[in-house]
Amino acid sequence: MKKTVQILLLITILNFTPSFGDGMFFYDTDYLGNNAESPNQRALIIFNGTRETMIIQVKYSGNVDRFGWVVPIPSLPDAEDITTVSDSIFYNLHQRTQPKVFWGNGAKYGRTIDSYNEVLEESDVEEWHNLSVGPYDISVLSSNNNQSLIDWLSNRGFSFPAEAGPVIDFYIQKKWYFVAVKVDVAAGGDRSKNSSYQAGLPAIKISFNTELPVFPLKISRLTSSSKNEIELYVAAYHRMICTSYATLAMEYKEVEKKLKEQISLFQTSGSSGIACACDRVFTPASDDWELEYEPIFKERVASCSEPTFIVESAIQGYTSFDPLKYPEIGSFDGFFNDYFPTDTCFWITRLRTVLSPDQMNEDVIFTPDPSGDEWLNLEFFFMKSETSPWAAASFLFPMLLAVPVAVSKRLRREFWREFCVAILLSLIIFI
Repeated sequence: MKKTVQILLLITILNFTPSFGDGMFFYDTDYLGNNAESPNQRALIIFNGTRETMIIQVKYSGNVDRFGWVVPIPSLPDAEDITTVSDSIFYNLHQRTQPKVFWGNGAKYGRTIDSYNEVLEESDVEEWHNLSVGPYDISVLSSNNNQSLIDWLSNRGFSFPAEAGPVIDFYIQKKWYFVAVKVDVAAGGDRSKNSSYQAGLPAIKISFNTELPVFPLKISRLTSSSKNEIELYVAAYHRMICTSYATLAMEYKEVEKKLKEQISLFQTSGSSGIACACDRVFTPASDDWELEYEPIFKERVASCSEPTFIVESAIQGYTSFDPLKYPEIGSFDGFFNDYFPTDTCFWITRLRTVLSPDQMNEDVIFTPDPSGDEWLNLEFFFMKSETSPWAAASFLFPMLLAVPVAVSKRLRREFWREFCVAILLSLIIFI
């Protein structure tokens, strides 16, 4: 019996190789799904209970001097409440909340403000502020007549379709204000240059009082393409959902299952001819191969019977630089320190959808998730092996078979059963 144990120990030593060790994990992260620059509209809504700060980034194409948009807001901001901000926060939010797989083993613009209140005596439009903010010319307006407002904007280069009247009137009846934004060509670049937000135009930040956090989506139906990806981040004291649109969360287990199905498509059979789990090895089709999360997301959106925002992430952030108190990644480099008290924990909810213009019937209004504050972090851990266990076995088994040859004939005759059992156990371990 003692010699049997010794033989098994010898086989165990021969079978050991660092290629199959699980004791140390080297993380190699693949980000899944949409690119950081893909949405048609992207916004960060920061809400502290009474006041909202909305940071907006809009994709556009065409000549820069023809670009402009109008943002309805529920209350009048002060002139200093409208400024530009580096869009790096969107990159950081995207990197922190984007679904990802962990494989094992393997310039801020300056601004000058010239604000004044001007009542146009011969018009129903009131211009509360006229600002020069970074590369933008911005006017803050109110009106009690939709056609007067459309005419005012049209005379200054804003283009509205014929059906704009009812949508503008929707906001007028709620007594909202309108932030009209145009690019100052001298500050924004070459007049003839085709551009988009990737070309360096900064995001716009607007702060205002409101009872509920809101993103003014309804007005976007006037100039949107047939399919629009909307990506919204809401920083508040709770995990948030929409009340004006349906809200569903991605199911972690369902996404994991579909990703595993994708992996199985790239599994190949070895040369042993034995059909078993260990004979199939994950082999990417190319060096730049990655799992596809985006089809899973779009399938989820398409399965909804009504326009629906999908919650892809609900994580915590912190207003602290103290790494002993909070993880450094949760502080977002202190970006949110100006919006929440020091050493405060808040939630960042990422919601995304794809909508056609006729589905943009309401603004997006947010409220705390009635199901409570629960983490949703779509991060998956898979082992990625480049070497088949059978390939190692084809090298190790001849060594095992050579063990009896190395011992005397008497030992082979006396312990042949133990040798056979040990080799059988080794096969079972591989399988």
